[in-house]
Amino acid sequence: MAQQAAAIALKAAGDGIPAQAGATEIVLRAASKDRLPVPYTLPFGSSNRRDFERLVEARNGFMHPRALSWHVTPQTLARGLPVAVNIVRHLVLTQPIVPDLIGVDEQTSLHDCLEQIAALADFLAD
Repeated sequence: MAQQAAAIALKAAGDGIPAQAGATEIVLRAASKDRLPVPYTLPFGSSNRRDFERLVEARNGFMHPRALSWHVTPQTLARGLPVAVNIVRHLVLTQPIVPDLIGVDEQTSLHDCLEQIAALADFLAD
């Protein structure tokens, strides 16, 4: 969801996303003022990047299982999910580069869903 929100914002800003770009690369592009102008630029620090990369690794391990152990832990989810929620919240609800990307009813529904994901992350952190 965070990757798609970043890709939509970048496309609306006229940025050409490479065909094989990964989730973290796309989000990093959305955090660049050269690619996504202020005030739409995604605030995304180094700790956010680490937590998001771990979440992406966990997702990839789950979606593409191998004989290796999974990296899905409560700590990974507790740290990564809030970062993903904040990415979507910023790019779709708070500062959307496409103001009418989603309707008012969908905004309310998305806000509620993001709050539920954030609550899960809080639960896993305890």
